[in-house]
Amino acid sequence: MPYDPQAVLSKLDIKLRTPTPTRTPLPQANPWVSQTPHNPNEAVSQSEHVRYHIARHQGSSPTSVFSAVKQLAKGIELIAHQMTLLNEEVRTLRKANEALAKRRRAKKTRVQAGGALSVGDALSLIEQKDAVRQQSSRRLAEGGVA
Repeated sequence: MPYDPQAVLSKLDIKLRTPTPTRTPLPQANPWVSQTPHNPNEAVSQSEHVRYHIARHQGSSPTSVFSAVKQLAKGIELIAHQMTLLNEEVRTLRKANEALAKRRRAKKTRVQAGGALSVGDALSLIEQKDAVRQQSSRRLAEGGVA
């Protein structure tokens, strides 16, 4: 086979194209600024922002990273204080609710018995209830219906 470069080139299907330019990052017109988060979603967003800046930080001033970390810490502290206050409020409300429920149960007992109970009357009511329970448990043990 003889050497003929022109024959080889004529058989190639060549299409000329303009090379694609490499993309340079567009400057952000409105960069995100580190702010104190006021809820869990903002805290997560802020932590992602801090991680991004730490990863991108190479040889430049660490002031922006320190500022972002300071704002994140401030927000987390704020949320922690709110959680402490809310937990205390829940504990107080549960305690008050339990006292209210106890008072309501006491009122029902008095109303069912026909007024205020003396200690002797209360003891006799308790004895009567125990006697009824014992009778029903005996009937169950004997195979009857309570």
